[in-house]
Amino acid sequence: MLRNTRINIAALIFGTAIVVAPVVASAGPAKPLPPQVRAYFDTAVKECHDAGDRLRVTDDTSFAEAADFNGDGHSDYVIHYASLYCPALGASEYCGSAGCQVAILVSEGDRLREVAGDNYQGFVITAPVNGRQDIEVAAHGTYCGHKTGADTCFGIMRWTPKGFVTTYTKTEPAALDAALEGAPADDDDRPDKNPKYDWKLSGPVAGKSGPSIAMSDGSLKRPKTVVACAENMPVIVVAFPPGGTAPPVGVPVMIEIGDPGPSSPNADLVLQPVKEKLAYIGQLSRAALALMQAAGKQDYAVVPAAWTIASRDYWIDMPPLSLTHFNETSKAVLGACAAGLR
Repeated sequence: MLRNTRINIAALIFGTAIVVAPVVASAGPAKPLPPQVRAYFDTAVKECHDAGDRLRVTDDTSFAEAADFNGDGHSDYVIHYASLYCPALGASEYCGSAGCQVAILVSEGDRLREVAGDNYQGFVITAPVNGRQDIEVAAHGTYCGHKTGADTCFGIMRWTPKGFVTTYTKTEPAALDAALEGAPADDDDRPDKNPKYDWKLSGPVAGKSGPSIAMSDGSLKRPKTVVACAENMPVIVVAFPPGGTAPPVGVPVMIEIGDPGPSSPNADLVLQPVKEKLAYIGQLSRAALALMQAAGKQDYAVVPAAWTIASRDYWIDMPPLSLTHFNETSKAVLGACAAGLR
């Protein structure tokens, strides 16, 4: 039954009347990180696993940023712990009032060695000058002699033959200021504040018979989510734009809906790949639908969502899933096949 459903629903999603938003071609897989860098990620995964949970990341490479601090032509790396989150350990595991943890590795030939690390409230790597890059930081006030941590201090970290030397400044360095000025507001692109992420009913593709579909619009960065009643079975389809956070093509994935963490309400759904598409389909569970409908009763509601594959011990976070108007549209769509919910 699911095989035929997969074919029929795929035709509905990718037909001429309902399409995934156009996307630019993927630049290909990211370059593998050196083992010394990847070890920081693997350690965080293990610590979270030991706490009874799975690590959450936006992708599994963004925690490390490459640069060249000593000008030797080999990549140095900054480990950003702020991009790693373990629900069981809480946000305070890597971040606090002094900022978030950072570890800095500098190359020694073909090797990498950790040479510095601390908590910073702001952090940016400058553009190369004569083949070298600096680090501009915003730090806890006590780092540069202020009486309270609330009095943020700024500094420029520069590599020397004796290691990094930090020069503290009274004003915010230019690159750091530009980075913060260019940062989006907290609610920018939030689906619960943007009407294009509304759920709505849509008829079948022209010339085809089939159920109506409730869906949220996709975008260049955001997966498109579809809920439908196909052959008397409630199904959910997630279509990813190509890129670094998309699942590998052709393998089943697991989608988690709800608040992360072992003690929080959530539901896991196993989705099968749609042939030749970055899309995945599976039967909608009663638990997942209940979470989405309950959240959708609010005026503006989002629910966290993430995906993983069977061989992976961590989750890749998806953008928040808008649930505006989901409650009424899902009831209209799934009314004919509600008995098929498991």
